[in-house]
Amino acid sequence: MRYTNTKEGQELLKFCSMVASTHGQEVYKCGICDELFVGVPNEVDEKKPVCGICIEEIKRENKDSHGIESVDEDFDY
Repeated sequence: MRYTNTKEGQELLKFCSMVASTHGQEVYKCGICDELFVGVPNEVDEKKPVCGICIEEIKRENKDSHGIESVDEDFDY
């Protein structure tokens, strides 16, 4: 769900525009951590938007202690 037209969304866009261009970007609420984030509409799943921090956490959880992606043991080679 987009939060661009909310007070919080406008504040976030204003803050982000001080650092980088926010042209064409929208404000979303992460479906995992409930934090607002800025993203490009065609790169964000409208049904369940996920922020970059949660995406990185998910990627990290899918790797073992050596940084190697976990392998499904039931996989036939």
